[in-house]
Amino acid sequence: DKLTHVLAGTEGEIVVSGYTDDVPLAKGALFGSNLELSAARATSVVNYVIKQGGIDTSRIVIRGYGDSQPLAPNDSAENRAKNRRVEISVRPDGGE
Repeated sequence: DKLTHVLAGTEGEIVVSGYTDDVPLAKGALFGSNLELSAARATSVVNYVIKQGGIDTSRIVIRGYGDSQPLAPNDSAENRAKNRRVEISVRPDGGE
């Protein structure tokens, strides 16, 4: 809730990016791939932010990166947990 308030008070493009670990999803899982799961994670955060109000939705960009940008090696449960995340960044000029 506090973050939504801060984002509403900033200018620029809001980029919400989702990530996963490299463990393949089980057959029959809700999402067909880690890429889809990462996009869904980012979308879930965006939906929450939008429900809080005060942010023009045209400022928001959703990105899903799957397991392509790990923070840590996917060699332990602890490291895989670090890679399952959502990051929010603000691009003041609206560019890359």
